[in-house]
Amino acid sequence: MKLSCTTEYLRRTSLIDHDHSDITSAVSRITAGADNDVMSAVRLHDFVRDEILFGWAPQFDSQSASQVLRCGIGFCNTKTTLLTALLRAAGIPARIHCVSINRRILSGLIRPPSQYVDHSYVEVALHHRWIGIDSYIVDRPLHRAAVAECNARHLLVGFGVHVRGSTHWDGQSNSFSQFLVDDSVPDMSDRDFGSFNDIDAFRATGLGRNPRYWPARLGIRVLTHVANHRVTALRAQSPSRLR
Repeated sequence: MKLSCTTEYLRRTSLIDHDHSDITSAVSRITAGADNDVMSAVRLHDFVRDEILFGWAPQFDSQSASQVLRCGIGFCNTKTTLLTALLRAAGIPARIHCVSINRRILSGLIRPPSQYVDHSYVEVALHHRWIGIDSYIVDRPLHRAAVAECNARHLLVGFGVHVRGSTHWDGQSNSFSQFLVDDSVPDMSDRDFGSFNDIDAFRATGLGRNPRYWPARLGIRVLTHVANHRVTALRAQSPSRLR
């Protein structure tokens, strides 16, 4: 994807609070000694992947980047919020791309009420183009265990991963651990919503499938509490503990 105007994707929003002291301090620490934007971006990607464990906070996706950082766990929407803020704090334009994703990606962990749920990933401006990534969403120990579980069950998707996906990003090309759209899973997505400044801007369109009102979100809180226990148990099975 060619770059459009990038200045819009460096600004602060209520969720992308990249000027928060916790965010700026983290960026200074993580990118210290980096030679260029690509190296900085990869380091920030790896930080979100490794230090923010996959899971759901009680606030679900209503968290600012600094709140996600303090919380230490996140799923697609919240980890995307955090990485977007970290990149912007480093002076690297970043935006959020929203799509639908088949709930089968989460089978074994949680069963959302609708066939498709909202999914978001980061688009980062490097090499004069937009690069799409969600390889930071699933931490590596969980990814290893989830892929092993899927392989044992002859599944292409499930337990939070696509078995052909990756948690590695080289800063050069697209990389996905969840939203890998290829012929292997033809019904992976039924909608591309486009790019947004933050998750709130996407929600304002009214097109999202995730619950918006408190009774439904209360139900989601119960489901995600159970799902977090399943995630923890699965991560403990990782064939190679990296943490």
